[in-house]
Amino acid sequence: MTQDEDKMKLLQPEAADGGKAVPEVYRSLNFRSLQDPYSHGAGDTMASRYSTLRADNLETMLNGGLERFYQKYEHLSRKINLQLPTPEVRFERLAFSVQVPASAEDHGTVGSHLRGIFTPWRRPAMVSKHALHPMSGVIKPGSLTLILANPGAGKSTFLKALAGKLKSSAKTKLGGQVLYSGLRGDEIDLIKLAGLVDQTDNHIATLTVRETFKFADMCVNGRPEDQPEEMRDIAALRTELFLQILGMEECADTVVGDALLRGVSGGERKRVTIGEVLVGGQSLFLCDEISTGLDSAATFDIIKSMRTWCKTLGGSAVIALLQPTPEVVEMFDDILMINEGHMMYHGPRTEILDYFEEKGFTCPPRVDPADFLIEVTSGRGQRYANGSIPVKDLPVSSEDFNNLFCQSAIYKKTDEAISKGFNEHQFESPEDFKKAKSVANLARSKEKSEFGLAFVPSTLLLLNRQKLVWLRDPPLLWGKLIEALIIGLVMGMIYFNVNSTYYLRMIFFSIALFQRQAWQQITISFQLRKVFYKQRPRNFFRTSSYAIAESIVQIPVNMAVSFVLGTFFYFMSGLTRTFEKYIVFYLVLLCFQHAISAYMTMLSSLAPSITIGQALAAISVSFFLLFSGNIILADLIPDYWIWMYWFSPISWALRANMLSEFSSDRYSPAVSKAQLESFSIKQGTGYIWFGIAVLIVYYFVFTSFNALALHFIRYEKFKGVSAKAMKQEEEAHNVYVEVSTPTPDGQGVGSTKAKGGGLPFTPSNLCIKDLDYYVTLPSGEERQLLRKITAHFEPGRMVALMGATGAGKTTLMDVIAGRKTGGRIVGDIYVNGELKDPANFSRITAYCEQMDIHSEAASIYEALVFSAKLRLPPNFTEEERMNLVHETLELLELKAIAGEMGGYAAYFGDLGVDSVKMLEYFASIPGTEEIRPQYNPATYMLEVIGAGIGRDVKDYSVEYKNSELYRKNRERTLELCEVSDEFVRHSTLNYRPIATGFWNQLGELTKKQRLTYWRNPQYNFMRVFLFPIFAVIFGTTFYQLSAGSVKKINSHIGLIYNSMDFIGVTNLMTVIEVTCAERAVYYRERMSNYYSPLPYSLSLWFAEIPYLIVVIILFVTIEYWLVGWSDNAGDFFFFLFVFYLYTSACTYIGQWMSALMPNEKVANVAVGALSCLFNLFSGYLLPRTAMKAGYKWFTYLMPSSYSLAALVGVQFGDNQDIIAVTSGNVTTNMTVAHYIEKTYDFRPERKYNFMVGLIVIWFVVQLAIYLTFKYVSHLKR
Repeated sequence: MTQDEDKMKLLQPEAADGGKAVPEVYRSLNFRSLQDPYSHGAGDTMASRYSTLRADNLETMLNGGLERFYQKYEHLSRKINLQLPTPEVRFERLAFSVQVPASAEDHGTVGSHLRGIFTPWRRPAMVSKHALHPMSGVIKPGSLTLILANPGAGKSTFLKALAGKLKSSAKTKLGGQVLYSGLRGDEIDLIKLAGLVDQTDNHIATLTVRETFKFADMCVNGRPEDQPEEMRDIAALRTELFLQILGMEECADTVVGDALLRGVSGGERKRVTIGEVLVGGQSLFLCDEISTGLDSAATFDIIKSMRTWCKTLGGSAVIALLQPTPEVVEMFDDILMINEGHMMYHGPRTEILDYFEEKGFTCPPRVDPADFLIEVTSGRGQRYANGSIPVKDLPVSSEDFNNLFCQSAIYKKTDEAISKGFNEHQFESPEDFKKAKSVANLARSKEKSEFGLAFVPSTLLLLNRQKLVWLRDPPLLWGKLIEALIIGLVMGMIYFNVNSTYYLRMIFFSIALFQRQAWQQITISFQLRKVFYKQRPRNFFRTSSYAIAESIVQIPVNMAVSFVLGTFFYFMSGLTRTFEKYIVFYLVLLCFQHAISAYMTMLSSLAPSITIGQALAAISVSFFLLFSGNIILADLIPDYWIWMYWFSPISWALRANMLSEFSSDRYSPAVSKAQLESFSIKQGTGYIWFGIAVLIVYYFVFTSFNALALHFIRYEKFKGVSAKAMKQEEEAHNVYVEVSTPTPDGQGVGSTKAKGGGLPFTPSNLCIKDLDYYVTLPSGEERQLLRKITAHFEPGRMVALMGATGAGKTTLMDVIAGRKTGGRIVGDIYVNGELKDPANFSRITAYCEQMDIHSEAASIYEALVFSAKLRLPPNFTEEERMNLVHETLELLELKAIAGEMGGYAAYFGDLGVDSVKMLEYFASIPGTEEIRPQYNPATYMLEVIGAGIGRDVKDYSVEYKNSELYRKNRERTLELCEVSDEFVRHSTLNYRPIATGFWNQLGELTKKQRLTYWRNPQYNFMRVFLFPIFAVIFGTTFYQLSAGSVKKINSHIGLIYNSMDFIGVTNLMTVIEVTCAERAVYYRERMSNYYSPLPYSLSLWFAEIPYLIVVIILFVTIEYWLVGWSDNAGDFFFFLFVFYLYTSACTYIGQWMSALMPNEKVANVAVGALSCLFNLFSGYLLPRTAMKAGYKWFTYLMPSSYSLAALVGVQFGDNQDIIAVTSGNVTTNMTVAHYIEKTYDFRPERKYNFMVGLIVIWFVVQLAIYLTFKYVSHLKR
């Protein structure tokens, strides 16, 4: 036997016990289960039972199977006194409620936020929603408990309560208590005792499965070399052990991935979530819907291995599953049923069906017991009534079932045990009591560390992970470096040997650039924050370690960026070319960059969302720029704002570099003094190093505040519903919809009407012939994922596509539906005898994808209405559309909450009644085990073909290929590939690719975007509320400032420039997150031909218009009249209109970058570079008159150039006041208008030309958005 064969034998199930009778499944749920998939059978020897656990590979360690491994582990643990504490968990009168709005209408919108500000006395009415009603029970050591419940019934809340994750607060109330072997959760280190597997999969997408497991292992358990000597081999192989237990060996080195990055499959991602907790080694596992995305065989194997762990080591597991198969249910000891927060049942699994039979309900044959139990307790069990109790007396509501259970003998026995407290008499042996009592060893103590690793190793581990995250995002890294190179060269070109009178603005912008670079850090940090929120409460690491690692990993990136940008700029600009001055300049840049990066990272921890974080960054940047000493000189800053000048980090950096430059021997003392005084810099050279020291202090202060914010602030919401939804839920109890599958006899030719909605459709047969699919690996090698798939799907027949996780189901459906954006497809797809036409295929198909991609702002009802109005043809009436929407809501039970390599076919054919034809087919293949009595055919099929974890079976794809069934299926497929009069040819129906016309698409998309924006107060409320506040700040800083001197004129122009920059760049940056959030939804809907790109791009334009108008009117009106600019009405409205054009252009450029760039982080880099160009060529930092002809033409491409020229021209172009202008030693009197024209080339007579130029750019951007959405897609599938 080869080594590979021997390894696979470890994972084979044992042979069946021939001829053993199987107990009645529907009475006791006690039918025979599969053997331990890791059991060796014949290899079970005394050596394997009691051999040492020391081994250098996993195969040797698992010799004898998983159960033997756990037995040896238990024996060794007892020997060295490191046994697993096995708690008895008691929950007594456990209850949890949350305050929710009495009505969901207009809650969480821009309007509700504004109403809360201006009418604080009118708070929305709140009511208590009971997520958990008082319940009591006991979870015994060594037990496996199944939670059966509908989605939203309270199971997640219950598991969080057991894990100690729920607390009382202003909006939540936790009642009762949970005791762990008689101790409260706050008396012990609960995190080391209980592990919670979340319902959602939050992982770092660019890390591999093995890296994710290894990181969790190291964080929780520490380094193998730090373990007791006897345990070191186990510790070293722990990650590999759980990779094998969860069947992840084949994809261990594949990145986890997410919605846009291709990685492991959805089921495999769920296993990553499970494994991340299991490697922690706790003795109480709480698992929330861990079977989502897994096939039944894989679920069975995982639950089986957890049962082995429970029974061998004495740990406990409480697991919530949706629709578990009978084979899985049989693994559990107890079942706990919850509905609407009420406990329906908690007791032995073997007694549950008898219990419900006593209450009047009997589970019939061919109905899964789990489905039966869910239906009965959900108030839809009338059809299961056995007649022993009158129908009118049958329990219906959750309260009815709860009251009946509280009167039962099962509950009374539990209640009696709880009343006696935790004591030795309730355990089978003193040894069990001793293990349960050992939970006291986890008592909180200052001497005991909560963490698996010491501070330094933990920080280094986190630093290594952060390094991987950065290195695996090449577009971001290269984007930053290329941006630095381009901006450095452009700045060097623009300021090449420029006059020293422009040094203040030049050095100011070279420093300010790094504020925009650091801005991108908010998005980067936010994308990791969800993972931090998951791992920090589990004590994976200290918050300080995370903050330090997050900060340190930026150092080499910052050094490279500042070196590239600063070096090119410094030596091209004409600054003093000495090594000493260059080092000071670079050091100031580097210290400022680190300080501002730490500041932006801190904002990402303080803000509840990326949008708010970007807004706070925009506000901060504008403050720092305004009070830097450049926009308004220090001498002109009012006393009540001067403190901001001394706080602004950019003012310290600007002052230090200016002092360093003008202390050079190039300048005489008199010239140096005169230049610095003209810039209002009067400090001595000591402020150079003092400024550097202040920036370093800022770096450490901001990093410390970031750690504090991460530690004490959590933006995690309890997802409740409104009272209105609660009422609808109660009314839905008596609604039951039973759906029958149409028979093949009912199929017809031509149009058929659907029973419920009365909607006509054209029957279609779909054939796939010899379908292959290849992907190209990074090495350049092609890998085949689908192999010669031939099948047909006829009208009136429902086909189940089944297979193990990762077998190729999603790949096949993506290929058929035309969703693949990469790879090579070979083979043919026919519809009614014609080759598939991608242009109209989406009209006759609907593809429900595995990944849930939806607009978060839309309700379920609105999403369905949107789909109905765009997917159904125009000849459908509004009533027909709405009927279908409501029917779908009822059918899906959503009405209450409406506000190894795969790719081969192993079987294709009729199921037959009760799956008899499929079973006969597999039974006809020699060596295939027959299905056992009362066994689920779907589970049987998956096990036979090798689904699950580590099963070594024959290749059933070869058996199918050589079968008579395959021959008949292929003949039928080829027959259906031919054009036939039996079916309508879709090419003759003149389908348009999109069901509805342009105006309908535009109307529905505009309504959707309007609602999306209205329900996004974090984005729009921030603009509407905060921008006027900053108008007041800007206005009071320049309050009634005259234009009586050059300094004041320049300050006025600086204010207009800064106002444009503030509003424009804030919109430019913040709109990215909003547009990117909808981009994945756009890809899905566009590929389904809901609409074309043009109405979608126009809907984005329309959605912004009302908010931009309100924001600009508020901001400009307040700032304009506070500063005291021209009181001419025409000038004011012209100023207002041009400001609106520029701001909207910046906003739409942000939307364009969101569509054009591959991800949000790169989009932030791109808009950062664009905003730099807008500033450089605006005509303020370097006036047009000082620009060289070689690059001056760039100003004609920049919206900022047109806007600033028009705004300054309308305010000062006609000002005939006389001012003194000094050039060198000569002072000349000239009018303000002449100074503006001579210095800046801003001419009032050309203001309308500038406005038209701005409008042209505005339209070009709109066209670019449309073309990008039409031709560019970053969906990788």
